[in-house]
Amino acid sequence: PRNRLGAAVSGTAVTWQAQDPLVASVDASGQVVATGVGNTRVIATIAGGYEDTLFVRVTNDPTSVNIDSLTLTLASVGDTSIPTVDIKNSRGAALGRTAVRWSSADTVVSVSATGVIVARAQGTTFVTATTPDSARADTVTVTVTNAPASLVLNRVSDILTALGRTIDYAAVVSNARGAPIAGAAVAWRATNASMGTITPSGTTANVKAEQVGTTSIIAEVSSGAGLVA
Repeated sequence: PRNRLGAAVSGTAVTWQAQDPLVASVDASGQVVATGVGNTRVIATIAGGYEDTLFVRVTNDPTSVNIDSLTLTLASVGDTSIPTVDIKNSRGAALGRTAVRWSSADTVVSVSATGVIVARAQGTTFVTATTPDSARADTVTVTVTNAPASLVLNRVSDILTALGRTIDYAAVVSNARGAPIAGAAVAWRATNASMGTITPSGTTANVKAEQVGTTSIIAEVSSGAGLVA
């Protein structure tokens, strides 16, 4: 407190009050302690109704962020992962996952505001957690393999009643979640190649009878750990 001439007045009782104790508290000596994020006012009052106000803003922004994993692998499109992350403020107190901004470098994966990663396409990308002031960041490399896990043909057995007749086969290649993999590379062959002609076209093949006899038509996915049907 000061008098009208601006000189400090000692021994004058000062009453301290915080308007919003959920944002900041103040003790009898005027020490302000942050209690939550937001804005408030701290008011000092002396006898005679004289007062002054201090505006206080508490941000509790993170000053460090560390993702525990360097790399993550998701086996199928649609799989999710929640990487462990350590986020701290300037006092070293742990903060929640939403205290940082989560982002993906491209559309291979998406990432939510809480850092939940969802595989969207095959490939490799980077997911980054960044502090609001962009001063600190950490990154994890994410690979989506979407590897084939099953291979099924649309037919089990067939009889071609005349030479020259044809039949079409289709192979359904699926990932570990059971979802079809579009554009999967399928190799076609017959156990007795002289029995017929195979005209492959990706996941489908046309077979033409050339000789009388029996053969097996085999579809194989080379990138699916030797999946055969």
